[in-house]
Amino acid sequence: MNLNHLAIFQAVALSGSISGGAQRLHVSQSAVSKQLGEFESALGLLLFDRLPRGVRPTEAGRLLLGYANRLFAIEAEAERALGDLKQLARGRIAIGASRTIGAYLLPRVLAEFRRRHPEVELSLQVENTQAIESKLIAGEIDIGFAEGTVNSEHLEYTVFAQDDLVLIAAPTHPLVARAPLPLSALTEQTLLMHEQGSGTRAVRFTAPR
Repeated sequence: MNLNHLAIFQAVALSGSISGGAQRLHVSQSAVSKQLGEFESALGLLLFDRLPRGVRPTEAGRLLLGYANRLFAIEAEAERALGDLKQLARGRIAIGASRTIGAYLLPRVLAEFRRRHPEVELSLQVENTQAIESKLIAGEIDIGFAEGTVNSEHLEYTVFAQDDLVLIAAPTHPLVARAPLPLSALTEQTLLMHEQGSGTRAVRFTAPR
């Protein structure tokens, strides 16, 4: 079924005349009359009784008008929904973040976003960097925030902040008094680190020149 023909049919049916349908669609009356005739020929049905003044839908026309109204109502609803989504007036955003970002950086940002766009549903998953990458590739989340080095060819990356990593030790630890402290001094030390898959764990230390 030609949707352009269906739109012409609906305009004529709602206006009660071919000239009225032409005005609704901002096209010539002859064009509407021709397209409507082609539509009736394609369907093999008469959709309107031609009256001395205007037209009246036949039984087939009344049946088709119900479907046309529902179809174009859905189309209009879809356009509104997409417009709302474009303007952030509705929708859902699934976010993934590594632990530091999810705990310290995002809460304030998400609270402000929520205040500005209350109709947008937000969800936040806090995982390590490897898990965030996997969920992005699988399409389980829309955007991810992670620390450390990343290199998947399936994703696009943007650096949005810099962070400093520091060692923490008890005040009585023998290395505390050594300044500056070369990285080689850490080779014999027991370090507590994040689990495998953590971006922080994956960061490589580079000795200062």
